[in-house]
Amino acid sequence: MRHVGPALAVLAVALAAPLDAQDAALERLRAAVDAAPSEPRHRCELASALVRAERHREAVEAASAAIDALRARTDATSRRVLGACLYNRGRAHEGLDANARAIGDYADSLDLRPNDTVAARLAALAPGAPPALAAFAATLDGFAFDDTAPALTRARTRDRVQWSFVPSRRMEEPTVVAVARLCGVPRAAVVTAASFDDYGQLGIERATARVLGDVDGVVVRVAGTGDATCGRMDGVMDARHEATAVVFADGCEIRVASFVTSRFVCDQRQPDGVTVRLDASGHAVTSRRAGHQAPPARIGTFRIRDLAR
Repeated sequence: MRHVGPALAVLAVALAAPLDAQDAALERLRAAVDAAPSEPRHRCELASALVRAERHREAVEAASAAIDALRARTDATSRRVLGACLYNRGRAHEGLDANARAIGDYADSLDLRPNDTVAARLAALAPGAPPALAAFAATLDGFAFDDTAPALTRARTRDRVQWSFVPSRRMEEPTVVAVARLCGVPRAAVVTAASFDDYGQLGIERATARVLGDVDGVVVRVAGTGDATCGRMDGVMDARHEATAVVFADGCEIRVASFVTSRFVCDQRQPDGVTVRLDASGHAVTSRRAGHQAPPARIGTFRIRDLAR
């Protein structure tokens, strides 16, 4: 017979017991937590039992304490326990109708350990969104995603923020969206947007984590073509948009400093754009790109953090 630890045995009894016995089992689980306060596994087990008892606020508290401790550990076992604990907290958030937080927990859980049950809960809360973007569906009102779009481009910064970047459309405007979970809440921001009238899409050439002075961010390079029409619905790709952006977390918000490095629409005489050099001190140095025009105000040395919107 397979041996299980005492806390797990108590949990099994709690889940099957009538109300009075369940309360007693919960108290025994709390005693296990008190006896080993530095062991987050016990708090995860307590959170699971509290969810089944529909004591969702208490479950969130117990799971959050465990998750904070487990995030600091890198061994495989702790990562698996973290995945399970995130799922338990997601169920608790769902019980409180905090669906955006539940979605974030389910998505993080799946990142750590693929699981059909977790995937089903995520799909139920965020139907129709690309699976990897489900955690951010609530923040992306007005955006559409092409089913044939490439997979997300991802990068993790030194501050341990997991960033994802995806091509999208807002109305008829091609965009690239940055998404991340900051302060426990899904966030999204537009990295850059093109002015194509119809057709076309922006693509992500690369996304690279870099430390630029006091900015711990991701440098994203974007390019794409589209039909600007200029009065003609001819389907000819006669517009182009290229941009370089620095995306970073500022407290609980996403900040973006974006530079259009080349933009051309069919009725322009000359493309618009600049070259950009990002230096380690946290500055962007821009100059007029050969063969392009650019207003003088866009040429010079700028502090990235000051430019970010």
